[in-house]
Amino acid sequence: MSLETLRAKLVGRAGREVSDLALERVAKSGRVRITAGVVCLASFADTAGPEAARTRARVLEVLEAAGLEGVSDAALLARLPDERPERVKSALSRLSSETEARRLTGLWFAERPLEALRGKVVTFFAEHSVMSVPEFKDLAGVSRKQAIPLLEQLDREGTTRRQGDDRVPGKKG
Repeated sequence: MSLETLRAKLVGRAGREVSDLALERVAKSGRVRITAGVVCLASFADTAGPEAARTRARVLEVLEAAGLEGVSDAALLARLPDERPERVKSALSRLSSETEARRLTGLWFAERPLEALRGKVVTFFAEHSVMSVPEFKDLAGVSRKQAIPLLEQLDREGTTRRQGDDRVPGKKG
């Protein structure tokens, strides 16, 4: 919001002196940032600056390096000890909204490894009509811990469809 718009709203309710004092105190407290005539919450400013972009890139790098193993919140924070937890959470939120990462049953995955997995599954179904969980684990190179959330995601998006304990091609597969 522009500083002048906020100031006009505050002046209408509390007068000029009180409004100026309130803006000064809230800016000094660090709860809001005033930059180039724009006022925003500090938490919002943290998600938009160069430090946030750097954190986002580092988080994505960790997720992509993990591949289909996935990374829990705690493991991600442990791999980025110099990053503030709230900044990492903000980066995850942004990556998720930009469809560059997703959370599946407590594990975070970058979208690139998931896209590669979709391709492998489609290729598998070009030669086979049914895929068992052990076949999927071999194909993806993952343990059961990762296999089940990944299979559930493939089912949700239509790449596969569950049939008993096995998978068959879905509408997108």
